[in-house]
Amino acid sequence: QHQQHQQQQQKQQHTATTTRTTITTTKETKTATTTTTTGELVGGGVALYSHEKLPITNVQTYDDRYCQVLICTSELQKSVISVFYRPPECPVNSFRNSLDFIDRYIKEHGEDYQLSLLGDFNLPCIGWSSNSIHPGGSSCATESAMLLLDFMSENLCIQSILQPTRLHNILDLYISN
Repeated sequence: QHQQHQQQQQKQQHTATTTRTTITTTKETKTATTTTTTGELVGGGVALYSHEKLPITNVQTYDDRYCQVLICTSELQKSVISVFYRPPECPVNSFRNSLDFIDRYIKEHGEDYQLSLLGDFNLPCIGWSSNSIHPGGSSCATESAMLLLDFMSENLCIQSILQPTRLHNILDLYISN
């Protein structure tokens, strides 16, 4: 019985850590969701809806089981559009790698384009009125907040949402240059 219980636990652990990203495309929608091999939604996920008169190209995704990014180009608008999900207590390396993915995309597909980055970043430790980090957050959140502020500085970006999006926190962001 003990051996059978261990096998079940190993199977559950394997299932929970084996994920896949699926891109679903229709005339107006691009979505990326993360699921386990059994088809269960893991959490988070991103979606981007675009009208057929505003075509998007060069769609790419990033998913490392923590952060999810869907990024594309609108040639008509001369813009790079990205949607982003960062779960609470996400490992710093995961967040860093996802920002690096966006940086590489920008350099390859639209260095001269407008950038719009939207999503749930789960970084309540950033004070957006002063672009500063509040003390008291976890070390992961604090370091991730520094990475995001550095990314924004390097890409000449501002964050436009200044009202709380969840309770008293600004977690959902609109970042643009």
